[in-house]
Amino acid sequence: MKGSLVLFIALLALVANNCKEESPTNLPLPPEPQRQVQLTLLDAHTQELWLQLSLPDTFSGRTVRLFRNNHFIKTFSVAGSDTLVLDSLLTPNQQYIYRVERVLDTVRLAVAELVCATLPITTRNFIWEVDTLGATMTHLYDVAVIHDSLIYVVGEIYLRDSLGQTDPTPYNLAIWNGQRWAFKKIFYSGNLIITSIRGIYVSKPNEIWLAGGSLFRWDGQSSHAPLVFSRLTLPSPNATVEKLWGNSPSNVYGVGNAGTILHYNGLEWRRVETGSTATLWDIWGINTEIYACGFRNSPPPAESILLKLTGDRVQALPLPPNFTPRALWFSNPHRLFIHNSRAGRTIVKRADSSWIQMSPHATQASITSLRGINANDIFGVGSRRIEHYNGETWATLNVGTIPDVFRACDYRSRTMCAVGSVGSFNTRGIVVRVRRP
Repeated sequence: MKGSLVLFIALLALVANNCKEESPTNLPLPPEPQRQVQLTLLDAHTQELWLQLSLPDTFSGRTVRLFRNNHFIKTFSVAGSDTLVLDSLLTPNQQYIYRVERVLDTVRLAVAELVCATLPITTRNFIWEVDTLGATMTHLYDVAVIHDSLIYVVGEIYLRDSLGQTDPTPYNLAIWNGQRWAFKKIFYSGNLIITSIRGIYVSKPNEIWLAGGSLFRWDGQSSHAPLVFSRLTLPSPNATVEKLWGNSPSNVYGVGNAGTILHYNGLEWRRVETGSTATLWDIWGINTEIYACGFRNSPPPAESILLKLTGDRVQALPLPPNFTPRALWFSNPHRLFIHNSRAGRTIVKRADSSWIQMSPHATQASITSLRGINANDIFGVGSRRIEHYNGETWATLNVGTIPDVFRACDYRSRTMCAVGSVGSFNTRGIVVRVRRP
């Protein structure tokens, strides 16, 4: 009997221990959710910094405090995952340290820091050279700057022979080698010359795309450029390809009138449907952010468009009222510079999709081309002028002979080159090369 009692007590103890080990009250507590906060720089200008604040989780504690250089700026709540923060009225060329703290009541949950700087106001210490190309009836339409000693200019260039007679067959390409100009005639089939080349994109030394209504591919050496896309295959009998842009041998675009867009993917050219009949005057892109703009005044009703291009697809974006976009450029897709030819002003589309007027141009005449290196170093050319934006103001450069109209410019490294024509009857081509010392 005594032995049975001892055995019964032992069994009770064993059961009690097992129950104690399996009791839910002794399981480990779940870990506290990890709150996160991230701070990145979207866009910098001379007096503005655009920051993106991200709370990538959905946990509570969505109040943040923002500091600049250890000075408190503001407290605000974040509803979604990302919030844009504009810090303005800053000093040009100045470094700033931002800190953001995610808080819940008085508890600091997460911290992120970011070091960034505003852009400097660039100098206008330029030197320039002006060249006159061709004889009467010469027009220059586009330019591609590869470097200081290699520049391609296209157009319709009439030269005189040794007897002073004008060659009736125009040259359509001029090449600058750093010392002098060389002229070429590019044919596309037998003895059929491309009378007027109006757009150029240099994909690589042996692959140069030319636009002259239709589209041509030149090897950079020969006198022939095979036709790769005829205007007869475009959606309208009036459609032409006038302007080219690309950022790799497998990503090239051509735009023109009647809403024309062509896209080359490295294997073939394809027509991109836009649903528009406006003339697309300009195209520019950075990486995968590519935009084209244009307008049509007649027949009524007038049409103005800004398109975002993704492969063979387009997305129409809203424009401000009374806006006729003639030229665009950007170095950061969060700050688009677009010229409104109707008002003679360039405006900026900012990171939050708001539009602001830039400082006025020196005159109200229309800009036909914008190209830059950064948001504080942009050239605009157009009717009887070359202007430069230094991050603060536009100013006209006095470069001597100014043509009736500059039709295009390109800016690479230290060299900007603008092309146009001068004279109403005895029209000659003008090339202005502007560079920093």
